[in-house]
Amino acid sequence: MATIKQFSSASNEITNTVSTVAVTENSAISNAIFTAAATNTSSLSFSLTGADADLMTIDRNGVVRLKSAADYESKPSYRFNVITTDATGNSTAQSVAVNVVNVDENIQLADGLNAIGTITVIRNAPVNHSIIG
Repeated sequence: MATIKQFSSASNEITNTVSTVAVTENSAISNAIFTAAATNTSSLSFSLTGADADLMTIDRNGVVRLKSAADYESKPSYRFNVITTDATGNSTAQSVAVNVVNVDENIQLADGLNAIGTITVIRNAPVNHSIIG
């Protein structure tokens, strides 16, 4: 997970050191893509703003998750801001960028067969018998 440190307010300082993270395409939506680490978290609330904030959630512990699996071909990156607000209403923001790592979803097998193709294997064939071609 990432960590960031840019805030001067001691009551709600975010202590992360990284503002750019990566997520692998098609990862489970239960996986955290970012966790805001902050001082005094018992009295803070977390929220999201920014261009892609509506595509993710943040829980009371500052854990950010996508609402649907990342798809590099349709959206190769996300941008959002993590907002921390303390009990007195003071808030601070941290910009975060998430880059989606592309995964080859059309794996090619020998002789141009793809992962969806069908291969017939002869029963009791010798160990070194070719099953393709």
